[in-house]
Amino acid sequence: MTVRNIASAGEQLRAGAAIEPDALKAFHRAFPTGVTVLTSAIDDVPHGIAVNAFSSVSIDPPMVLVCVSRRSSFLHVVESAGMFAVNVLSDEQAGIAVRFGRPGMDKFESLDWAPAPSGSPWLSGAVAKLEATTAQTLDVGTHRIIFGAVTSLEITEGHPLIYRDGRMFRSDSLPEAMFVS
Repeated sequence: MTVRNIASAGEQLRAGAAIEPDALKAFHRAFPTGVTVLTSAIDDVPHGIAVNAFSSVSIDPPMVLVCVSRRSSFLHVVESAGMFAVNVLSDEQAGIAVRFGRPGMDKFESLDWAPAPSGSPWLSGAVAKLEATTAQTLDVGTHRIIFGAVTSLEITEGHPLIYRDGRMFRSDSLPEAMFVS
């Protein structure tokens, strides 16, 4: 059975206006996510920002999406470059997550990284890295959704960093869930 919401997008947005921003933020904080750093480069100068709004979209064709605040100066970098990298941080890289989560400063100073095949920065020590070309963008509320066609990727050993409720956790110490059939 397929269920469809037949309300128009305008009606959906008006209905959502009754949701208190603090309540919605609390909901989002309850959902654990991996920690990623989105990177790109203009004229070989690296730029980056921490994001947790990253998702797989499609395996065939290989597509991902990231969400970036429309107020972020990093958005101009991605749009100008036409490509970006997603670096999934290891559970030993909480300091890098904090660094890329703050505005200002040269985030790449004294940081080990290398260019991906098309030039976007891949951070050393990340457990997984991919590079994508921008395929489509969509403005929704305060953010721009950037859909990327994956062009290259690299996966290494390690455990991803986990974020929940404003804190970061090591994933190597999480107990495995027990499933009962």
